Amino acid sequence: MTILVTGATGNLGRLIIAGLLERGTDPQSIVAGARNTEKAADLGVRVVHLDYSDPASVATAVEGIDTVVLVSGSEVGQRVAQHRAHARAVAASHVVQQRLRQVREALHAFHPSGRRHHLLNPCKR
Repeated sequence: MTILVTGATGNLGRLIIAGLLERGTDPQSIVAGARNTEKAADLGVRVVHLDYSDPASVATAVEGIDTVVLVSGSEVGQRVAQHRAHARAVAASHVVQQRLRQVREALHAFHPSGRRHHLLNPCKR
């Protein structure tokens, strides 16, 4: 099984990758999607170029992927467009599952403050 983590150079993307590695996921099965691949070189996993504003890069990044963990970009006002581009590419590639449980576990295990991340309990902010 191959897992693509988008937004891999951001804080959340890095935490998810670290959590998967800590849980024993084979590094060869994790793919880091990043707009700037040089920034992701230190993650210890395969890195692919993925820019939400470039649908072709998203389509290429999801080729051969079984599971996608979608991490939003941080550009103000761009999330809806980014998510649409990503959803179109994923739908076209037949990737149909997202491992939210793994994301929750990774966030819980590796949140820098040691507390539960607000994404795990959005009502308890």
